[in-house]
Amino acid sequence: GVPLPGAYGQIGSGTGLADRAWTNATSVSGSYGSLAKLARATAHASVFEAAFHDQTANDLSKFSTGAYITPDTTFQNMSTFAKYAQSQTRSAAIYSRVNAWAAAAAGGTYTTTAMAEAMDVDLDGEPEYLLFNDRVMALFERLGGRMTHAWVRDILSGEVFQTVGNPLGYAGSETEEEGNVHLSANTGQPALRTSGFKDWFAQTGGAGVGTNGYVNNLYAVTPAADAAGWTFSSSDGKITKTITLAPRSSRLAARYDLGADVNTVFVRHGMSPNLYDLLVNGQANLTSVNDTTRGEINVIDRTPQQRTVRSFVKYGGGYTAIYNTSAVDRDPNSGFDTLNMRNQAQTQQIEVAVANGQTFAIAFETGPSVSISTADDAIPDWWKQQYALSITDPTVANQPAASGDGMTNGQKYVFGLDPTVIHPIGVTVTVNKDAQGRFTLEFPTLIDRIYQIYFSSDLAGTWTAAGPTIPGSGGVLSWTDDGTTTGTPPSSTNRRFYRVNIQYPLAQ
Repeated sequence: GVPLPGAYGQIGSGTGLADRAWTNATSVSGSYGSLAKLARATAHASVFEAAFHDQTANDLSKFSTGAYITPDTTFQNMSTFAKYAQSQTRSAAIYSRVNAWAAAAAGGTYTTTAMAEAMDVDLDGEPEYLLFNDRVMALFERLGGRMTHAWVRDILSGEVFQTVGNPLGYAGSETEEEGNVHLSANTGQPALRTSGFKDWFAQTGGAGVGTNGYVNNLYAVTPAADAAGWTFSSSDGKITKTITLAPRSSRLAARYDLGADVNTVFVRHGMSPNLYDLLVNGQANLTSVNDTTRGEINVIDRTPQQRTVRSFVKYGGGYTAIYNTSAVDRDPNSGFDTLNMRNQAQTQQIEVAVANGQTFAIAFETGPSVSISTADDAIPDWWKQQYALSITDPTVANQPAASGDGMTNGQKYVFGLDPTVIHPIGVTVTVNKDAQGRFTLEFPTLIDRIYQIYFSSDLAGTWTAAGPTIPGSGGVLSWTDDGTTTGTPPSSTNRRFYRVNIQYPLAQ
């Protein structure tokens, strides 16, 4: 309902939304995977070769010279389908901001922080609401309080993949609204796209009693109170959802608070893991939806080159929402010959039901951070496949490593070691004294590992944690026992023992 801050214009004019969007798209570096291709493709998909318009003068007869006998000199409106498409051109501009995030993350800017930022990245004159850390970025709109786009970053290679949103797909609207009925429905606005956190149906009574009016409701947005994130409140105050992101986490955690006359909200999420691969290869590399014993609904795109991008909804393991296994995205006998919940372009929909105070999370992983484990033993499939280990045998983690050095495969994985190579010591910890005679520990760390230092005055005594856990950075960690976290520093007349505990942060 808000006019755009300028005319559509044309590329090369130096003004207009089309030119600004194209300038942003062509500024995207090719260093971060498919971002540059998606940016250009978004612009290309929105622009038609000819100026399709509503033609009212239909006498197209010509003289032998080629001139029209009855030239049309009237003003014509752009055809609806062309207007819907070209209104999406400005979406190409968002990739410029994603590119800047990827470059900053590659430089180590967000390794220990998560950020919430409001800025206009799609040239509509209104702010979008960004949430990001070193591995994921999400973009939210006030309209519906929806996450319209999301990306995941490989923390080692820096490559970035789109996991939510398909700006190349036909929108079916010249605004940012999304459909609120099935694509096959005869009434209402058909849903050609589905964002994340889409409040599809608010149930106010028994089954089927309620409203889909929150899909395009204009939510108020405020910063989350206790963490990096945003709180979205519906215009009537009956739905409030707070979405937060922790440093180094791949999860966007959500809590819903509902008014007394809304008992359940059915929330849909449109997952497009590795959008570029989906555009090129269709669903060939997209796995079936996988509901695990850990309360996770997985959607995985795995290419023949073993590039895995995982999008999933976490509803168990500390979260309280319910996975709606009966959700459908088409009407009965609609004639659609497609998989259920895959009726939209390059999108797998997942739906959860949340009551007042309930929680769930959306998460994205790729590269070495992909933790999907077919055997459900916490060792990811990609690591097992790298060393020709079974991905289905649940005992692999506790089996002795092929190196024969006494460590198990599970220990080798946590230490970041090759299970086929002998390593007498898992991780070498060097102990020295500084100029003041205080003990200093140094040891290498890995990204996506959590380290805890313990101390004791007697090997047979009790081990006490020396301060909080420490996230691995990929570099060498240096820690000095200055007494701050151990009570008193050891003196030259006594001894102190140290132990370093290393674990994989499954809670991420």
